[in-house]
Amino acid sequence: MTETVENTETVEETKVEETKVEEAPKADPFDPREWARKTASAYRYETMVENTHLPEVSRPQVIPMKQTFECNSKFVNNTNGSYDVVAVNDIEGGGLIEECHYWVLESRLKDFIKGTKDKIAIRVLWALPCKENTYRCEEDGPHLILPKGNAMAYRTVDNPNAYYTIDEVTRTIRFYALRPIAAGESITIKSLGQEVLGHSGITATEFREISGMNMAIPGTGGGCSSCQQNRQFRNRTVEGQ
Repeated sequence: MTETVENTETVEETKVEETKVEEAPKADPFDPREWARKTASAYRYETMVENTHLPEVSRPQVIPMKQTFECNSKFVNNTNGSYDVVAVNDIEGGGLIEECHYWVLESRLKDFIKGTKDKIAIRVLWALPCKENTYRCEEDGPHLILPKGNAMAYRTVDNPNAYYTIDEVTRTIRFYALRPIAAGESITIKSLGQEVLGHSGITATEFREISGMNMAIPGTGGGCSSCQQNRQFRNRTVEGQ
């Protein structure tokens, strides 16, 4: 007995589900007036006079105008991959080590972290203290500054042999010896705190809250095995020289 199987072709309507694409968070619309308020203080000097005696100069003159900067230190790139700043001459206790002029950037600390999430830059850049006349300083952070000279290379330790002051009139960072420093000796300054990342004043926790990215806390022994392997390789290379 042959069974006849009737193939009934059933046409099913396939429902195409609409795929919902999550939209990226929209950035705040650019407000030129708000931007101008944030950046204006980067161009504000503590002492200025009009150049009425110089018709060809249309902008105010900064007084006093510093033209030369003293330096008794130098940057050293060590063979093990680290860096250092050492004294060029013998420096007496209280003596001037170096004067570093700095540029004030338009960027604010918190805005810079939000926009770039740059973990290296936030360790080497400096920041000015918040001031009452700086627009939204607590909300957006102080202005970042870019020092010249060796300012970004001085190592930080618990017991330093030098300290620094910031002169906002001439926009100069000055480093002084806490005790006599011999020529060739490493020059160190005090850290702003265990969790503070460089001289921007921001902590690892604050960086994570602002950027959404983790940042290793200095001095906690973090790192990866490959970093340790690279360090061992550098040490063997130095020993073999």
